[in-house]
Amino acid sequence: MSTLEFFPKRTFSIRLYTLTRDGVEIGQIDCGGMRQPATLMVGGASYNPVSEGVLRKKFHLDAGGVRIADIELGGTFSRRYMVHAGTKTYTLKLASWSGRSFALMENDVEVGRIARSGFFTARCRAEFPDDLALPVQAFLIWLVLITWRRQAVMAGIVAGGAAAGSQ
Repeated sequence: MSTLEFFPKRTFSIRLYTLTRDGVEIGQIDCGGMRQPATLMVGGASYNPVSEGVLRKKFHLDAGGVRIADIELGGTFSRRYMVHAGTKTYTLKLASWSGRSFALMENDVEVGRIARSGFFTARCRAEFPDDLALPVQAFLIWLVLITWRRQAVMAGIVAGGAAAGSQ
C-alpha cells in the first residue's frame, strides 16, 4: 500500500497543494482557477488533468499528448467515479456521509482511501495500491480536491440563500 499526504502549500490556500511520501516532498498539485488549467507535478514531470464538457462529468489525465487515465461520473446525482487507468478499472466512491472520505474500489473490494486527516486540519492522507502509477494517484487526489471545493461552494450558496430567505 502506497501512502501519500497532501496539504495546502500556503495557509488557507485551496489551489496549491504539496504531495509528500514519508515526509519528503514528491510533487505538487495546482488545482487551477477560472482561466488557468490545473497542473500536476510529480517526479519532475508535468501532467495535465482536464475536465470535459459543460457539466464536467468526464476527466482525463494527459502527459505530452498521451492519455494516461480517464475518469467519468457514475451518475447525475452520484458521487461515484469510474476510473480507467491502463488495463484496470476502479471505482472511486464517497465513503462517508460528510463527503470527507473517498474509497477506491476494485471489484467491490476497497483497495485505497482518500480522506482528511482530522476535522480541524487541512492535512489529508491517501492510500493506494502499489501498482497504481504515481501520476494516477495524484490525478485521483486532484479529483477529490476539486470535489471538496465544489462542495464548499455549494454549501456557501445554500447557506447564503437560507440567510437571505430568513430576512
